[in-house]
Amino acid sequence: MTRSVIIRRAAAIWMFCVVLAAWAFLVATLVLDMEKNWRIAAAFAAAISTEAFMWIGAGLLGWKMFESRKAIWRRLSGAGTA
Repeated sequence: MTRSVIIRRAAAIWMFCVVLAAWAFLVATLVLDMEKNWRIAAAFAAAISTEAFMWIGAGLLGWKMFESRKAIWRRLSGAGTA
């Protein structure tokens, strides 16, 4: 494995952990019935971290993944098959 592959993999794993923690915080605010301000902050953090994860993923994996999303959805949904 080359150094760039290791760095990409570490960045993806680290960012996934950040997103997972943000969503866990959001769930915790809902389960623990925290104040509205905490819920809004948790939802904001989850949304921003998820969006950042998508853009970083696009940068790490390349734009080809996003270009082929139409074909992926067509294959998953079975659309276009007669």
